[in-house]
Amino acid sequence: MESKVLLHVDCDFSMETSAAQAMIGQIRAYVPIGIKIALELYSTTATYDVILTDMDRVYSPATPTFVFLNLQNELDVPRLKNFLTDHYFDKLFQ
Repeated sequence: MESKVLLHVDCDFSMETSAAQAMIGQIRAYVPIGIKIALELYSTTATYDVILTDMDRVYSPATPTFVFLNLQNELDVPRLKNFLTDHYFDKLFQ
């Protein structure tokens, strides 16, 4: 049976919408297969499992926030993959 767990990830980037959408596409390419994830542009009315941002901004303290500067940095990409994978499996086995 297929899992119904879906990780809702907010993408709040300080760039125009088309550039943010391109960044979201890059992030999706880095997420391991088998991890069900919805990458969404930030909305103040939505709730998220994780927030990805490139800004020093205060969000809900209950929502894990991952700050990274760019996806070209080889240090950020593995950390991002590990963070999303670990958070997904934590939610899967709650």
